[in-house]
Amino acid sequence: MNISKERLLEYAILLFGLFPLLPNRLKGLPVIFLFLVGLLFLHKGSLNWKWFFINSSLFLTYIISVMLINGEGSYGQIIETTLSGIALPITFHLCLKRDAINDNVVKNFYKVFIISSVLFGFIVSITTFFDTTTVYYSDWYTNKARTVMENLPVIGQHPIYGSLFFALSLIFSWDLLRKGINKTKNIILSLLNLSFLLFFLSKGVVISLFIALAISFFYAARFTKKNIAIFLSGAILFSSLFFFNRRMREMLSFKTYEKVDVNYSNSLRIGIYTCVFEILQDKYLLGVGLGETQAVLNNCYASKSDVLLQKTYNSHNQFFDIWLKTGLFGMFIFIFFLLANIIKSFRSRNRLSFSILLFFTVLLFVENIISRQTGAILFYFLITFINVKNSKFDN
Repeated sequence: MNISKERLLEYAILLFGLFPLLPNRLKGLPVIFLFLVGLLFLHKGSLNWKWFFINSSLFLTYIISVMLINGEGSYGQIIETTLSGIALPITFHLCLKRDAINDNVVKNFYKVFIISSVLFGFIVSITTFFDTTTVYYSDWYTNKARTVMENLPVIGQHPIYGSLFFALSLIFSWDLLRKGINKTKNIILSLLNLSFLLFFLSKGVVISLFIALAISFFYAARFTKKNIAIFLSGAILFSSLFFFNRRMREMLSFKTYEKVDVNYSNSLRIGIYTCVFEILQDKYLLGVGLGETQAVLNNCYASKSDVLLQKTYNSHNQFFDIWLKTGLFGMFIFIFFLLANIIKSFRSRNRLSFSILLFFTVLLFVENIISRQTGAILFYFLITFINVKNSKFDN
């Protein structure tokens, strides 16, 4: 049976839609498959060197950092984790033509990803309900659910990345609803993903999603009674979390910040950021090197609190992480990369792409999203994918 390269490309994109359900050992499969399919489309007319260099700039900066800073740490895993930061820009900017992916493929990708996220949420929820071994405090059931999510065999995820699936699905659903596509079905799926997002609640993801959607709303929405009612309902729901959800409520409690406490993620961040600032005071120009960042952080943690050594805590801020690894130059390159894509998205007046970019940008201030393979693949796939769909605004 002969399969056209166009159909193979469609399958490759849809494989990313199954990402929430793919076994962790196979998370890199969609990148490899799409890269190989992209090579079938390679020709001179598809070369876009400008955006290739912009969107692969962080990976290239990592390589330069390894060559210039002779450190003793292990940087191989970091390079491997961010390989999607070079493979996907090659695929989308040097192989595929601007019109290679039609709108139906994009819509189908959204639909598959949304359904996959719902199924992931159900699997974790059912497992949590029947789990009898995970220890948790009587009023901290959410912590049990988050622990189950992380320890789930085969497809388990850190709660940040599980919440990332639900948040992105809500953004995709919002776009489909706005276009009037399968309204009833998408409303039901949206409510399910919203329920999972709030149940497994990761504060950074929820806050980033609200900020991104709020800015996008004021940027592009018409101020009709319906739109204003939708926005106010969302704002009320978001605000209520600070009163009715323990994880959100702790952000407003002074007790949270009195000392480093493993039970409060915000108190951990205070200790982490204190160490980051201390390290950058001496190493602000060149950083500490790609492979030595975690070791330098751990040395500082040891002088602050034993609690910070109970697990491996990164900088919990992607900008700080890149600054520590590559110095000021690398951080400015990363900021330029984000701004270039945001400006292009803004000029395209594409609310979906603008929302996704804002969501990731805000989230990067509180999480090291691209320091794990799951986050790196989603981040680079969506940014390069969006970039190509907005390609008429390249200049």
